[in-house]
Amino acid sequence: MSGTRAAAPPQNQARSWGIAMLVLGLVILGFVGWRAKAAFEFATGGVAIEGRLTGIESVAGGKGRTLYYARLRYRSGDGELRDAVSENRITPAEHRIGEVLKITYLAADPARVRLAAGAGAAALADWFLGPIGLLLFGAGAWLAARRPA
Repeated sequence: MSGTRAAAPPQNQARSWGIAMLVLGLVILGFVGWRAKAAFEFATGGVAIEGRLTGIESVAGGKGRTLYYARLRYRSGDGELRDAVSENRITPAEHRIGEVLKITYLAADPARVRLAAGAGAAALADWFLGPIGLLLFGAGAWLAARRPA
C-alpha cells in the first residue's frame, strides 16, 4: 500500500460544502436577526430623554482596536436616577464628560440604554450581511440536497 487516500467522490464533496454553507448562512442570519430584534425593541418600546455623559468605558476589540461606550446618568419614567453603559459605541473625541445627550432607554428594561441617534436603526452592515446570509443558506441547501446524476 502506498499510504495515500482515495479522493472523496465529487458528490460527497459538494454535499459537505453545501452543509458548511448552510450552517454559515444560518449563523449570519441569526446574528442579523438578533441585532434587528434589539433595534426593533428600541424603535417600538424606547423612551427618548436626555442623559448626562458621566464617563467613557473602553473595551478591547479585535485586531488591537479599542471600542468606547458612554457611561450615562438619567432619570427613568419611574423617577429613579439610573447609571448605565450605552449599548452602542461612541467616538470619544466627539463627546466630553458632563455633556447632555439625547438617549433612548427601554421602558420594559430601563437599564438598557442607547444614544438616540442609532437607537432604533439597523446598522448598514446588517443590510449587507442579511442578503449574504440568505445567499449562503440558499446555495448551501441546494448543494446539500442535490442527488447524484
